[in-house]
Amino acid sequence: MQSLLVLLGLFALTAPLRTALAIPTTDHKLQDADKAVVSRVDFAAHHKAIELLMCTAEECNKLAVNGAATGGAMSYSFYTGCNAQGAGHCHLNRTISPIDNKPLSAGPVQFVTMRLPKLWAVWLDGHLRQALVLPAPVCSDKLKIKPAHGNDMPVSFSTVKTEKFEKEDAYAGLELPSSAKVIADTLVEIITCS
Repeated sequence: MQSLLVLLGLFALTAPLRTALAIPTTDHKLQDADKAVVSRVDFAAHHKAIELLMCTAEECNKLAVNGAATGGAMSYSFYTGCNAQGAGHCHLNRTISPIDNKPLSAGPVQFVTMRLPKLWAVWLDGHLRQALVLPAPVCSDKLKIKPAHGNDMPVSFSTVKTEKFEKEDAYAGLELPSSAKVIADTLVEIITCS
């Protein structure tokens, strides 16, 4: 009986530690079209790559980032038609590796993601000029981030108004649809996806 009480006491003492070490959720529900999501990822070398997924309840398109060049261009593979976990019968769409690419360094990595109808833009924070504009599954409303290997990669999400980026000169470099087209496509998606 005494050993059981000792074990229960140890369990109670370690509860705050277990809570602090809990892996944060890696899903973020995308709600407002006028906001971008900033994702902070604590990357470790054994993860090999960071997978960003734009998903519906049934399917995801996946961007696997494994490195970056000095100017912020990402080394990546892009897949379409993955299942809701980002696996299954994914179709490799393209693989790009900049000339001066270096593997991701262990430590925090920040991405910015912006959802548009049928598209999503992703860039390393501070490198808007290197944004990738990729196709997204119709009605996708969830951003998921996970490691390519393992399951111990903490991720945190925050949102910022896209007007922050509109004020930057580099924003004009993103080949995004016109505001009228975005509004029209958004209305079509609201009707189709509701």
